[in-house]
Amino acid sequence: MNKCKYEMCYCYNPCGKDCDESGICEIHKSKKCVVCGEQATNECNYSGQFVCGAPLCNNCESGSDGNFSKGLGWGFIGHTHIKRKNKGV
Repeated sequence: MNKCKYEMCYCYNPCGKDCDESGICEIHKSKKCVVCGEQATNECNYSGQFVCGAPLCNNCESGSDGNFSKGLGWGFIGHTHIKRKNKGV
């Protein structure tokens, strides 16, 4: 049996529950990326006032909406989720 690879924001280990060959357990299969709607594989670990926890796929990440410079806001001011930029790798 395979183990779930979904990474939760509040721990540094994958879920680890039994799952099928997809690598995602039944609980986490219902999680869809907040940016693109694909299968989520992890949760945003951005810490503002609390940990964000938004579900994200491997193609998306947390970012800044550009309205606030880093350090000028607190909590989630300026925090957003975006598609990863292709770094030519």
